[in-house]
Amino acid sequence: MKELILLDFDDNKTKTGVDLNNLDDILRIDIRVTSGDEMARITYKNGEVKTFDGTTDPRVMDFDDGEYCIYQAGVKNDIDEWLKRKNSYDW
Repeated sequence: MKELILLDFDDNKTKTGVDLNNLDDILRIDIRVTSGDEMARITYKNGEVKTFDGTTDPRVMDFDDGEYCIYQAGVKNDIDEWLKRKNSYDW
């Protein structure tokens, strides 16, 4: 399974259980980086939205480092390139 894995500010990996080989029900995947921690927002075609956080530790400060889309059905698919990143600031 090609899984959506998020990184925290120390590059520790958090598995989400989201199978990226099966995108049939997914409309869009957005990634937000806050204080070096990645968070994913997945919007499904039925309108459901799920969020995942790449850290288990509480953030001391919340800096908005940016947000970007790695997948949009029928328009954009940067998932394979995104999975090659080494830290949360690589993209």
